[in-house]
Amino acid sequence: MAITNHSTLSDEALRLQRQERRQQKRINRAAIGFVIFFVGWVVVILSTIFYKSSLDLSYVLGCISISFIVQIVLFYLFKTNKNLKFNDPNLTTLQLFNAIFWVSLAMILMPQIKGIIVFFSFVCLLYSVFHTSKLALYLLPVTSIIGLALADVSFYLKYPEDFSFQYEVIEFMVFSLSTVWISVIANFSSKLRTKLQQQRQEILKTNELLAIQSKHDALTGLKNRRYFDEQFTIEYKRASRNNNALSMIMIDLDNFKSINDLYGHDLGDGCLKYIANLLAEEVNRTGDILARYGGEEFVILLPNTSGEQAFKLALQLKDKINQCLYHYENSVDVNLKLTASFGVSCYNENNVTSQSELLITADKALYLSKSSGRNQVKMYHPNQVH
Repeated sequence: MAITNHSTLSDEALRLQRQERRQQKRINRAAIGFVIFFVGWVVVILSTIFYKSSLDLSYVLGCISISFIVQIVLFYLFKTNKNLKFNDPNLTTLQLFNAIFWVSLAMILMPQIKGIIVFFSFVCLLYSVFHTSKLALYLLPVTSIIGLALADVSFYLKYPEDFSFQYEVIEFMVFSLSTVWISVIANFSSKLRTKLQQQRQEILKTNELLAIQSKHDALTGLKNRRYFDEQFTIEYKRASRNNNALSMIMIDLDNFKSINDLYGHDLGDGCLKYIANLLAEEVNRTGDILARYGGEEFVILLPNTSGEQAFKLALQLKDKINQCLYHYENSVDVNLKLTASFGVSCYNENNVTSQSELLITADKALYLSKSSGRNQVKMYHPNQVH
């Protein structure tokens, strides 16, 4: 258990590091965007001052102020990590609306180069394929089309002699159809992304379930033999490296075969689950490992626990089982008084100096407990047994 917690903390730290790197990239992009917008603001102000424009300078400065506030808000959200509360932490929709607004304004102020600026509208709209809301998928192309229409009107009012109605209509129609096409593609991409996200979540849930099943016993819900063997090796290496105590308690349910033969396997399974729950209520210290070892056998691994402490815990578990009755009501209605035998051993005590010896000596102590009349706790000692 201690190892699992270590792994979880490590995974969490890695996740936070990845999040910090992504967030820093967003901040860097926001800073670059601010510089680009700043250059755009300067160009728009100069074009308004030095060229005859359909818009007043005061109106342009008001628009720049709004865009400036938007950029400051974006930077604030990224810097304070508040953007992570949104479905799209990149805030793509907000940034796209801001960009399209300025592209449209540039076309209105500088209609003589409108054909070039239209290209940047396409670039902005292509970004709508990524992480935009359904509402934005419709509003972005509509906003772009309205911006181009206003630019055409501005062009006609400012340069009526240069305005080619046929050319501008064709340009407007091509642009409008293209934006609708981009919107359709973006909508398809959004649905596909949502579906892939759902599939990914299902795969993750399935993997988590498989991971749990690979570590847990299906009947009792305790850790299984495979998990115990893995953790036993890890805990033994730690105890050996640090010269710490490592205790083991082997538990065997008494007369289990007779219970199965007399009442059936369904009641026998119920007994195993009942005993597992009783043991789990007492073995709850972080780092301790309770597992079903096989059949009617259970095992407890106790890191940093002396043999004496493990022996006291085994006595406590035996007494708890003795004080309880297992009630079974199905084809028969019975109350069973169950008992269990316990074998205890400890690494670094009683000449137990290896991993295999710890397992073997705990099993020997259990065998002695069974052969001495069952419902007992025996601790391994090379010369005597408690």
